[in-house]
Amino acid sequence: MKIVETKQIRKEYNDGESVLVALDDLDFSIEASEIVAIIGPSGCGKTTLVNILGLILDATRGTVIIDGRNTTELSEKEKATLRNSFFGYLTQDFSLIENDSVFDNIRIPLMYSAQKIGKKEQRTRVEKYLSQLSLESIIDKKVKNLSGGQRQRVALIRAIINEPRVVIADEPTGSLDSETSKDIFSLLKGLVNEGISVLMVTHNVELANQCDRIIEMLDGTIKPEQGVTR
Repeated sequence: MKIVETKQIRKEYNDGESVLVALDDLDFSIEASEIVAIIGPSGCGKTTLVNILGLILDATRGTVIIDGRNTTELSEKEKATLRNSFFGYLTQDFSLIENDSVFDNIRIPLMYSAQKIGKKEQRTRVEKYLSQLSLESIIDKKVKNLSGGQRQRVALIRAIINEPRVVIADEPTGSLDSETSKDIFSLLKGLVNEGISVLMVTHNVELANQCDRIIEMLDGTIKPEQGVTR
């Protein structure tokens, strides 16, 4: 079942003198409970595509359909609500707030949730996810005092704390050593077993080959021969 789908997505950037086509009429979809790798050279449009899929960036034209809803018909407020409830985000640098505690970092998506979750319930939910990774003892530690492995797990928990349908991971292993990269990928694969889909932008071919599908991009287009189940 397709839970995210694009139809003829095009993205242009205009600097006043010329037009750069970042995405050229792409058709793309994500199925429920799968992990998909997007690969391709720098500048080919990978991050632009996932930002449009995740409703962070608007396309110049085309349609993004999320869980059967045509997002071009939604207001900005409705898009923000859908974005926060449907997607979780994991970035290369993890984007953690160094001087805040683990709890305050992880609960950020809950603070903007349409469910209006109170602080006590937020803490209960954060404790539950931390305990699953044997990290309950660090809940009140400042992020700046964490090890690299702890930081990556905190970032992953923050990405799934709202129980999203899709996690978008943009180069989540790009700055990590090989063993740590395998650990974070293993955690992402585990999400699929829980019914969460994962869309991962990566340059790591070894990890890409372990995904359910590989989408290879070049110059703002998808190479059709790569968009198949592996």
